[in-house]
Amino acid sequence: MAEKKTRIKYILLSFGLAAFVNHFDVIIMNGYELYPLGNFVFIPMSLFGYAVYKHDIMEWRIFLNKGLVFFILFFISMGFFIGASSVLERLFFYPIKSGTPYIIAMVLTFLVIHFFKEKIQQFLTNVFQERLLKIRASIKDLSFEIMQLHNIQDIKDTIIKRLTEAFLLERCDIKMVPNLYGLESVSVIAENDPLWQEGYRLFIPIHSKAHPGYILLGQRGDGGLYAKEDMEILSMLANHVGLALDNAEAYRKIQDFSASLEKLVEERTKALIQAESLAAVGRLAAGVAHELNNPIASVMSTLEYYIDHIKEDKEMHEDLVFSLNELKRARDIVRSLLDASRQKEETKVLVDIHNPIEDALRILYNQYKNKRIRIEKVFNAEPSIIMGIPSRLCQVFINLIKNAIDAIGDNEGVITIETSNINHRFIKCSVKDNGEGIESRFIKDIFKPFFTTKPQGKGIGLGLFIVYEIVKEHNGTIEVESEKQKGSTFILKFPLTNQ
Repeated sequence: MAEKKTRIKYILLSFGLAAFVNHFDVIIMNGYELYPLGNFVFIPMSLFGYAVYKHDIMEWRIFLNKGLVFFILFFISMGFFIGASSVLERLFFYPIKSGTPYIIAMVLTFLVIHFFKEKIQQFLTNVFQERLLKIRASIKDLSFEIMQLHNIQDIKDTIIKRLTEAFLLERCDIKMVPNLYGLESVSVIAENDPLWQEGYRLFIPIHSKAHPGYILLGQRGDGGLYAKEDMEILSMLANHVGLALDNAEAYRKIQDFSASLEKLVEERTKALIQAESLAAVGRLAAGVAHELNNPIASVMSTLEYYIDHIKEDKEMHEDLVFSLNELKRARDIVRSLLDASRQKEETKVLVDIHNPIEDALRILYNQYKNKRIRIEKVFNAEPSIIMGIPSRLCQVFINLIKNAIDAIGDNEGVITIETSNINHRFIKCSVKDNGEGIESRFIKDIFKPFFTTKPQGKGIGLGLFIVYEIVKEHNGTIEVESEKQKGSTFILKFPLTNQ
């Protein structure tokens, strides 16, 4: 429909200009000796032929830019020359026949055109290209406006709204695609294209790294076609759209990173506060344990005295022996707790690796005694002496065994602690459980500080990090083998010490 309107427009324009040019022959008919201007009728008729032959790419602005201003200036100069020569001839040279008025009129015409040419051209441009100038100004403002937006949907909505207003479009849309598949430039949509059936006439690719896509423009409201000038300015707009979309994507990533960083800082701050609170409780517990040593020793001495002075066949003797054994177990637990809390002891000594394991089990006894958890000890390492700090080694096994207990939870399970030798050069210690296990995607992160898979409030993500640091401090290595719902095995290796 638009092409038919364009063809009709230029056919009517051609005939109109031809009639207009032919009317200048009236001047010759009135006795003026001029070249018959009607002979220039070939110019509008050429326009007529071009409009018929090239109506699919012809547009009013193209003709205007290429020649309309020139012809209007030509006709203005001709009219001024004829008018000036007629006035001069009648005022100063009538009835004398002379060529002087024509020379004077020619000079006046040259001066007028020379000094007023730019103003006339500007006036004609403003008259005939007012719509084009408004479109350019609108698209320029649009380019600046979208660069200030940081939301992708806002950018799309703004572009659709402003282009619809500028071109009086019937339809306008922006579609995102994974890839443009080599579509580089603005192109007119063919009639056999499905997009044509949907009402679209122009395709403008958006070259964005984050969100490639294209702008679709429908039929213009004024019935005109999209000219070369339109495509050039829309192509520049598409480049700005691509930059705006990339900027919006970068802004979104920065916002997401900032939000996640703030959340991470908040979580880590809470974790550090909780860790400091736990450390304070640990110091308090160590102080209490130290104070318990004296009354426990006193009660044990009293029981030992009465046991030595009461006959074994007495019923009370058996009760006293039982009480003494329980006190000894309490003393061992307190001693293990004190050993684990003595962090200032930095000097490495000869340590039997089985001792810190036993201390850890005594400290954690209350945590698993009422659960359906069985502890299996398979101590095959011989020799089992390494250079280390007993308290810190005890902390390693406390953390590993505690994680195994948590992994089994309220289910029935087994924790196997096994030691063995490797080529008489290393001692291997493994802590194995049949608990819930660890997802494979988390295994690479479990030794990082503050990383935890436990629910909020159940862990702060420092236990395994501390284990890793202590093992490394003892020139050892630690590995983990785990499968979801099948349990985990932590394997530690320490260099043996020759006694």
